[in-house]
Amino acid sequence: MEKLGKLEKRKLASELQAKNLSYLTILLISNHSGRLRVLTLTTSDKALSGGKDIHRSFRPLVMRLRRRWGHFEYIGVREIKGDRQHLHLVFRGEYMEQATISAMWASLHNSLW
Repeated sequence: MEKLGKLEKRKLASELQAKNLSYLTILLISNHSGRLRVLTLTTSDKALSGGKDIHRSFRPLVMRLRRRWGHFEYIGVREIKGDRQHLHLVFRGEYMEQATISAMWASLHNSLW
């Protein structure tokens, strides 16, 4: 078997990620329970100075959302602008009040609007 160079490994990993994302997208869209919705979560100065990791705060948020509203399927990407991290999500589910999500996110990630 031929050894792969760094570039080939990166290309293969990128192709696998794209296939996995495509598969998840199809699963999310093909499920007919609930509407597709968009959610963006951001960091704050307080979260940055406290060294909060957006992914470590996101996991407990998903657990809280599932406890409160039931099934929560999502696809998300992380965006970095300067020193700010954002999570952009598309999810299928019930309407969630922005104030409720903001309060949950603030308690986990020290981010307020």
